[in-house]
Amino acid sequence: MTMLEAIEKIRLYTTEKLLAKNDQMVFNACQTLLMVIGEESKKINSRLRHEHQEVPWKLIAGMRNVIAYDCRSISSEANQDSY
Repeated sequence: MTMLEAIEKIRLYTTEKLLAKNDQMVFNACQTLLMVIGEESKKINSRLRHEHQEVPWKLIAGMRNVIAYDCRSISSEANQDSY
């Protein structure tokens, strides 16, 4: 799965309609997809990273590590400013 596919799935899963149905399942699915995004971000070549320095590449990869290794600290209320 590519980063773009994972992003699109998160968008799809986080529509209000799906969130209302089963928050925990959506939350778990999104955590897994965020790990995919973080893992894939590590594979982006350095030229592309340099061309897009506005993207917080290290934070994206770091979020993957937090989810994978410290998943108890993640809550559904977490936001990008938490990491």
